[in-house]
Amino acid sequence: ARLTELLDWTRDQPVEIVKPDGGAICCVRLPESEFGDEQVTAFYARLAENETQVGHGSWFGDTDRVFRLGFGNLAPEVFTEALGRVADALKQAR
Repeated sequence: ARLTELLDWTRDQPVEIVKPDGGAICCVRLPESEFGDEQVTAFYARLAENETQVGHGSWFGDTDRVFRLGFGNLAPEVFTEALGRVADALKQAR
């Protein structure tokens, strides 16, 4: 159910997502057409202000334009709130 919520959420967000074949973590990308380098930095800064964590791409050998987002560990209501915080960070960064 949370994967479905996440996929629905991405339709309204300026991100690209790689749907996982299995597991409870997906990759999300901040497209260069939407986010310059300064905006990527602003995105992570706003996430910190919102007390929300994602896995930075640099932790996994990628750029920070990519991040890992887990969707299987949080209670449904907490997950929905977390997506709201990520959406806020996306909006504020742009």
